[in-house]
Amino acid sequence: MCMRVYGYARVSTKDQNLEIQIEAIQKYCKSHDLDLREIFAEKVSGKDIENRARYKDMVELLEINPLEIGAVIVYKLDRLGRSISDLIKIITFLGKHNVQFISISDNIDTTTTNGRLLFHIMGSIAEFERELIQERTQAGILKARQNGKKFGRKRKSFNLSEVNKMIAMGIPKTRICEDMKFSKSFLNKKLHDARAKGEI
Repeated sequence: MCMRVYGYARVSTKDQNLEIQIEAIQKYCKSHDLDLREIFAEKVSGKDIENRARYKDMVELLEINPLEIGAVIVYKLDRLGRSISDLIKIITFLGKHNVQFISISDNIDTTTTNGRLLFHIMGSIAEFERELIQERTQAGILKARQNGKKFGRKRKSFNLSEVNKMIAMGIPKTRICEDMKFSKSFLNKKLHDARAKGEI
């Protein structure tokens, strides 16, 4: 049984021709005995993946993969992603969904042993990049703390005399909490501490 595949083609401007890419994908599938089910073609800038409607259509189908698509074919790598981070994200997504990747002009084919190695390398780079980001974030937080910066929610200011006045006026605790943006447990704790210190 032939492997079912999707093709993806993209050009950046209206005066560029999609037919060259489409014909190359069709020719490749015919010569490699692949069952080409659909080519997702669009004319859109490659800068923002999220704004590519046809790319998003393809990704959504691959997430559930009702046709059991085995690979995505592009004419050239830069048709799919314009940066290393984009390509890593896309290839990692395909790998997680057991979908292979073929770039005709770049001679990349993850249905082969050497191609599968690329998947693992790209996945490792993605993991390495995530770990670096985490390390930099932690180092930044540590440095900021050493410089006296505090993290977390700011402590709530509690005016005991004002709260006592409101209680004496018969205002319910729930209303006091709403007005002062306190939780009821916070208010009760503060009142308990104040009684223990003999402040009320």
